[in-house]
Amino acid sequence: NSLWANNKSKFNGSHAHDMLQILEKQQPNNVNNNKQLQPNMSTYSIVLQAMAKCSTTACDEKMALDAEAVLQKMHQKSHNTNINTNSIRHNKPNTIDYNHVMECWVHAGNPKKATHFLNEIIQLYQSDPIRYASLQPNLSIYSTAIHGWTKKGTSSPSSDAAMEAQALLSQMEGQLLVQNSVTTNSHNPLLRPTNDPGVVIVYGSVMNCWAKSGHPDAAEMAEGILNNMIQNSNMNSAAIFVQPNTQIYNIVINAWANSKKKHASDKAMEILSKMEQHPNNDKSSSTQKPDTITYNTVIKALVNSNGGVKAAIQSEQLLHTMLMQQNDDASNTNKNVKPDVVTYT
Repeated sequence: NSLWANNKSKFNGSHAHDMLQILEKQQPNNVNNNKQLQPNMSTYSIVLQAMAKCSTTACDEKMALDAEAVLQKMHQKSHNTNINTNSIRHNKPNTIDYNHVMECWVHAGNPKKATHFLNEIIQLYQSDPIRYASLQPNLSIYSTAIHGWTKKGTSSPSSDAAMEAQALLSQMEGQLLVQNSVTTNSHNPLLRPTNDPGVVIVYGSVMNCWAKSGHPDAAEMAEGILNNMIQNSNMNSAAIFVQPNTQIYNIVINAWANSKKKHASDKAMEILSKMEQHPNNDKSSSTQKPDTITYNTVIKALVNSNGGVKAAIQSEQLLHTMLMQQNDDASNTNKNVKPDVVTYT
């Protein structure tokens, strides 16, 4: 089973599950027989890992249901095991096992089921934090649930999916605030290092889901998340200390570029101006500087604005700014900006 768990074949999950079933059929009925043939928690965890690694095309509803069944067997086994105080955390399903089941449902295209298991984790942990210490909510399970909705929202644009994803994002931040009030940062498994790429991706995926949702206020919603990130990055007491990077800003600008609002191009220009104000010699600020995609997207916003001569002049000015970034003698050189075919188009 370990080999199937680490194998990248799209059928590895089904093979691992088949092997588990064979092993279960060989379980001895006589307690005096060799108990080493019985699947243990590690066996079930490995099978779930293999099932979660299956490709989207191979992981259908049947496999997700099979993963659910494996998780249920783990719970049954934990109830049937004499658990002492020292082993109470190691004889139950943990957040990794649940996350694998959630991933199966995400692959199967059912984020509602993935969210169901997130809620189950939270309920079990809150019911008895000691007994279910291994189910303390963390960023990974929230990321998986959020990814399920953003995946659904980007493949089939829907404001409902964006709303569900944002609700989970807010829930994640609330959970962090609660845990921050009872534990130090160094002991809180929910907290990640500042500007952790995984956290930034979570925020970006929700914003991108809004940007592609077709909702009339999509741009406002995406920018609201951006403003929340900026505000939190300036507060020591914030639930999540993470700064938006260039890609995050670009998502919001693109949302405005696709917006039908009259002031959309002005908002895109406003965000670009904020990005340009970040100094190049500051390492943290340099990750928030505009790049070629930024300028191209703002130009796109100007084109879509039907602003006539004014928009044309502004577009030319942006092109000039991009060309100036290539001048080594310029005091505000940004080597991440270079006009391309899209710029001139």
